[in-house]
Amino acid sequence: MRSPLWVAAVSLTCYLALAALCSRAWGALGLALALSTTALISTSLLALILVQRHQALAWRRLLHDLRLLLPATAAALAAGWLAEVWLQPALGATLPALLLRLLVLILVGGGAFAILARRVGFVRGDPRSWLEPLRPARPPPVSQAEV
Repeated sequence: MRSPLWVAAVSLTCYLALAALCSRAWGALGLALALSTTALISTSLLALILVQRHQALAWRRLLHDLRLLLPATAAALAAGWLAEVWLQPALGATLPALLLRLLVLILVGGGAFAILARRVGFVRGDPRSWLEPLRPARPPPVSQAEV
């Protein structure tokens, strides 16, 4: 229980420092960069703790998966950036326009990521199965002796 709390404290400290520095230089974009960097730091610290204490992660498998996902991540970033460059002048800066831009960016970036992650073989299975609800495990049958 102490490890996640320690990581959360480190992450909060990093975020506050990075947010102060990055927001002065890049405004709201700096806040997003600070949050992303903090998420990377906290994820890395938690993974390191898992490996050290429980040998729960296989580093080779993790690095292999990250290598597979880098093109999908870059494509999602590029698609989101292109959509923002195109949508910002077209829609303006009103609140409904900002919400619409956010929705489009999530769909475009997430769609590009999902398509390329599946293309490189990271996601397996039928995409329609992603939409099916998880079925709860059935309890074991009760024998007559237990009744």
